[in-house]
Amino acid sequence: MTLGTLRWELAGPPTFERQPRTVDGPGTSVNDRGVDEVPG
Repeated sequence: MTLGTLRWELAGPPTFERQPRTVDGPGTSVNDRGVDEVPG
């Protein structure tokens, strides 16, 4: 859960937590949030 903690600090709200981990692969999450984080 290391990535989750980092995202919380970058994104802020636990919105990424509601989304499935599958979408967090290709980097769709980064584009959706517009956060410059490393897709894991």
